[in-house]
Amino acid sequence: MSTVIYCFIQFSYYLAFCSIINFASVYLTACGLSNTLIGLTIALGMGASVLITPVISSMADRNHSITPKKILIVMLSLLGICGLLMAILFHNGAAINAVLLCLAVILTQVSMPFVNALATESINAGVKINFGLARSAGSIGYSVMSFTLGSFAASHSARSVPIATLIACVFFCIVTFVYNDTVRSSSVVSKSDNKESIIAFLRRYKGFTVLLIGASMIYACHMYINTYVFQIILTKGGDSRHMGIATALAAFLEMMAMVSFPYLLKIRPCKFWFKISGFFFMLKSLMTLLVNSIPAFYAVQIIQPFGWGLLAVSSVYYINELMNENDKIKGQGFFSMTFTIGSIISSVTGGYLIDRFSVDFMLIVAVAAGIIGSLIMFFNTVTER
Repeated sequence: MSTVIYCFIQFSYYLAFCSIINFASVYLTACGLSNTLIGLTIALGMGASVLITPVISSMADRNHSITPKKILIVMLSLLGICGLLMAILFHNGAAINAVLLCLAVILTQVSMPFVNALATESINAGVKINFGLARSAGSIGYSVMSFTLGSFAASHSARSVPIATLIACVFFCIVTFVYNDTVRSSSVVSKSDNKESIIAFLRRYKGFTVLLIGASMIYACHMYINTYVFQIILTKGGDSRHMGIATALAAFLEMMAMVSFPYLLKIRPCKFWFKISGFFFMLKSLMTLLVNSIPAFYAVQIIQPFGWGLLAVSSVYYINELMNENDKIKGQGFFSMTFTIGSIISSVTGGYLIDRFSVDFMLIVAVAAGIIGSLIMFFNTVTER
């Protein structure tokens, strides 16, 4: 039963995640922002989440009463309010909508590590949860939202983006409220009262710290495509409907790696799958650069299971194995921050590169980031605590 409810939590979170992160460019374009301003708006939200995430994660690691469940209900409730305000104020100017979108990005990104921590704490306490299956439910949610919202945005208006966010957040809060998180207070997980600084934590896990740099570059490579997929699609002769189909296809395909991950662990340890995933991020960005039609762009999505599909699941298992008991939430938080840092890099530079040069030049930069990141990840994946 825990796996079923947690599947719905992942499903509804990625409904909201897709509507905000994947459709931010569509929404802000409709509000009248340039590519450069869109990138800066998203980057500001990502940057703020980098500062907030470790603070909340450390509090949760030290305090029994601050559970991932409580944090998630608060965060997604606030996200739903942002969605409601964006829908109401859609025609009230670009500035107010950019501010609200920025807040929505913060809330979405800060929530991510706690969605994962909700499962790992239960698993560590002996509750049987198939995380790979549950994470694939998240991909189904992402796929459903991408396909549906892409069609709605094309045939109606970008106002459908915040409305979809609101609906997803209401669903998320309901299923998360039902989830039983009492295992946290009754488990044998020891809580440290030591208010260790962020610098001290990173020094203690030196190999992991270097790894975070590589993961940030990998995610920058990934987000150059995801953030500006609308602009990429336009250069290949498509529109938001084609964007929705492509991202839905990618999300559907990545489930293959997620669902089969327990079987992959029987072949090689999670460290292996984690190390090789970076190469496929780089390969996808390269192929995205080379193809010149919508059908070919659809075909590129077949690479998705070997990149994001592997990384999304293997990283959670890997960090859970690597970290000491009282560092596990911080570990998930720091790794989620690499997604955020990568998003900042792509958001700040991507829009400028498109406006100043071209979409293809932006994709060349994405390939370079993927090469650097995959090499760092491959040679710095460690196993010691």
